[in-house]
Amino acid sequence: MDLKEYFKRIGFTGLYDKADLPTLCTIHKLHVMTVPFENLSIHCGEKITMDLKVIYKKIVLDHRGGWCCENNLLFSWVLREMGYKFTRLGARVFNMLKNDFNPMDSHLINLVEIDDLKAFERRLTEYVSCLQPATGRWRMILIVVSVCTATGAWNWLIDPDTQKVSFFSSLWNHPFFTISCVTLIGLFFAGIHKRVVAPSIIAARCRTVLAEYNMSCDDTGKLILKPRPHIQ
Repeated sequence: MDLKEYFKRIGFTGLYDKADLPTLCTIHKLHVMTVPFENLSIHCGEKITMDLKVIYKKIVLDHRGGWCCENNLLFSWVLREMGYKFTRLGARVFNMLKNDFNPMDSHLINLVEIDDLKAFERRLTEYVSCLQPATGRWRMILIVVSVCTATGAWNWLIDPDTQKVSFFSSLWNHPFFTISCVTLIGLFFAGIHKRVVAPSIIAARCRTVLAEYNMSCDDTGKLILKPRPHIQ
């Protein structure tokens, strides 16, 4: 069995010297887009075997498809050859008619552990947690300046002399309101509206990127693995 023949079968021409997440996503995508789900052997009387060499010949050399166990067994060989750390597991299929899982394992899956994915999650949670104290301080500053501006605006509006003098003169007569208002405007120009929600912005942008890999994350940066959408 030759890994390069498998890559030729799925149309992969990139580098595979690193067992990382981007390479895994590319290989997996090309596999499911190239190798069809095929259960003809089951219905046409062919011998069903979980011999890896037989499955390799069927899918890679004969350019046929395979059912779930054949595809995932072949893919587990690919993972091992590429240096990925994984565990082969049995799984039960959900029966929509019974609204429950079948009692016996009838599916094969590969659980892959990616070190850079763990490192990414750890770095993301650290970054979000580091932003929390600064975010709290910026929120307090915004609240204080907003309250000062509102108080100054109220005193400026109820002052009878405000309507008797020019606009700039009225502001000159109320330095507390003027300074608070200028400070508030300056804070918004400095981007305080982004700083007070920085963790949420980071998490939202990460969700946009992770969606391509069928993942998401919570507000603390913890990764969430989502099931593949079922296509009928």
